[in-house]
Amino acid sequence: MMAFWRILSETYVFLKGLTRYKETLFWIIIFPILFYSIMAGIWGTSNPPSMKLGIYNGDSLAGTYNVSKALLRALNSSRLFKTKLYTNLTKLKLDVMHGKIDAGLSLPGNFSELISSGTSPTLTIYYVESKWGGFVQETLMSFLRTFSDSIRTRAIDLSLGYITSLNISNTTRSMITKWMKFIEEPIHINVSIKKPPLIASSHGLKAYYAISMIGLEALFIGLFSGVEAVNERKRTGTLGVILSSPMKGWEMLVSDTVSVLVAVGVSAISVILFSILTGARYVAPPTTFVVVTILLTFGTLSMVGLGLLLAPLAKTPEGATVIANAIAFPLMFIGGVAIPPFMLPKYLRTFANNWPLGKAINAVRASLLYDMPPLKALNIGLESMIASAIIYILGAFIYERLLARVVERY
Repeated sequence: MMAFWRILSETYVFLKGLTRYKETLFWIIIFPILFYSIMAGIWGTSNPPSMKLGIYNGDSLAGTYNVSKALLRALNSSRLFKTKLYTNLTKLKLDVMHGKIDAGLSLPGNFSELISSGTSPTLTIYYVESKWGGFVQETLMSFLRTFSDSIRTRAIDLSLGYITSLNISNTTRSMITKWMKFIEEPIHINVSIKKPPLIASSHGLKAYYAISMIGLEALFIGLFSGVEAVNERKRTGTLGVILSSPMKGWEMLVSDTVSVLVAVGVSAISVILFSILTGARYVAPPTTFVVVTILLTFGTLSMVGLGLLLAPLAKTPEGATVIANAIAFPLMFIGGVAIPPFMLPKYLRTFANNWPLGKAINAVRASLLYDMPPLKALNIGLESMIASAIIYILGAFIYERLLARVVERY
């Protein structure tokens, strides 16, 4: 019973320090909210970014049958492109090469005339060979194919009207009509619209990055606390006092761990509430929050344990900070926390999907965003919880050994 009160007392000291030290409040509450705001502002929208498209329109035909004007109206109304008209084709090509626009489109001088006469005109697309350039080119090609299909439909409708006036047999007329309709639409496609998962909306994307931010806090707070568990107390001179008191080493570790979990919890609640205020939405029955708490607890324990395993390498508090930064920042990007696993290269994706904290965060996302049943999400995170427990236990063993060395010096 006395051990419980000693642990509670040490945890209370930590919580009291949260309000006393402004830098602690910054890293636990203000920093995650600021970082979340940046990520959500950049990526938290379901609308694709508009692409800068330069257009050289050489079409000289005026009047009702100016097809180029219809194409330009369609491009502008699609919201996929921000169009800019050029009167000089060479200038358009240079702007594509220099990256001032994402792609260029050139319409020939007899564009409308050719279409009106039943002849296919040739449009030219200019883009720089790159992943983004290829994406822009494919998007523009898809749009132009759709526009071309609308012209084909119109041409076939006119042709069918003409065919009915021809003095030919009904059999021949029926066969020609059948083939014309086949050419218009070779394959019929039925679309069945399902309710999209939450992640498909801007509300879900904002929630996605809020969960990422919570994962980052678990990563940094857990790892830094583990690495600095002994060195920080040595620096402040409190380690000797604690070791000379009735408090045992494991009690000090438990109080530190509880303090870390409380800090991550405070940070998580702050980010969740702020994200909801800024438009994030979650699939959140009560059982979901219980599972999320369990997953985050074990994910945080894995980082505390990793920090404890690295602690013997740090001889000074400054050295502990260097080691923690050297580990935390790579994990931040390759661990599937800040950057979604599907955006990582295949060899890094395997690591992100199996690293305990990364796997726990993926399970949290599945539960809160993809409407996965809580128990199924918990089952997905089971391996990560077992791995987290093992890492923490190994870290606790190293922690006891490290304290034993300190006691010998005292």
